[in-house]
Amino acid sequence: MPKSWEAKVTATKEAKNLEKLTLDELINSLLTHEMKG
Repeated sequence: MPKSWEAKVTATKEAKNLEKLTLDELINSLLTHEMKG
């Protein structure tokens, strides 16, 4: 994983219940962070 994604991953872990998060939801969340950043 690129180093630039570390903060995004941390924010996603803190904001979402990863056990209930679907793969599509995770990908969409990461893409949203990338587009904003």
